[in-house]
Amino acid sequence: MDIMAQLDVIAQWMICILGPTAIWVVGWKNKYRRWGYVIGVACQPFWFITLFHNKQWPVFVIAFFYTFSWVHGIWNHWITTTNKSA
Repeated sequence: MDIMAQLDVIAQWMICILGPTAIWVVGWKNKYRRWGYVIGVACQPFWFITLFHNKQWPVFVIAFFYTFSWVHGIWNHWITTTNKSA
């Protein structure tokens, strides 16, 4: 197996672990939910690796939207200082 194929397998396993974990953590109703966005961003490079390796260009474009969405969550839950009671 060549190096790109091995990297693709690793990327798919990381997607399998990090992707559902990110969604699960975002659904929590406590202070730790914001960590789901960090996990989601951590998962994105693995999406790009496997999508590039498998030449899935339309989904590759969609992955940019997902990345933007995860970063938006980080912006809202980590960086901005809005009124949390609203």
